[in-house]
Amino acid sequence: MERNGKVLISKRKPDVNAGDLWEFPGGKVHEGESPEQAVVRELREELGIGVRVDRFYARVEHEYPDRRIELLAYLCVLEEGKPAPVQCAAFDWVPFTDLNRFSFPEANQTLIRRLMEQGIR
Repeated sequence: MERNGKVLISKRKPDVNAGDLWEFPGGKVHEGESPEQAVVRELREELGIGVRVDRFYARVEHEYPDRRIELLAYLCVLEEGKPAPVQCAAFDWVPFTDLNRFSFPEANQTLIRRLMEQGIR
C-alpha cells in the first residue's frame, strides 16, 4: 500500500520465523485461496484493515539455503479501517527512499531496490 509517497511496512513479532524483521504485509497463500485473496485476508489479520487489490506489482524469487521463496507483490487500496498492530509487532508508513534503513529478510531486497528506484509505477 502506498500513501503520499510512503509504503506501508510491518514488523514481525519476535517469536516467529525471521522475528523482529520488517516486511511488506502479507503472507502465505492457503489451500484453495488465490494470492489476491491471501493478501486481503492477511492485511485484515495482521493490521485490522480492509483492502482491495488494485494490481499486480512484482514477482520475486529467492533461494535460501533450506528453501525457495516466491514473493508476489500487489498494490492495494485501503477501503476500511486504520492500520493497527493486530498480529504484528509494529507498522510504519515509510518513504520509498528510506526502505534500506529497515532490516528486512533477504528475499525482500529485490523488491526494496525496485521501490527505491522506481516507486510504484
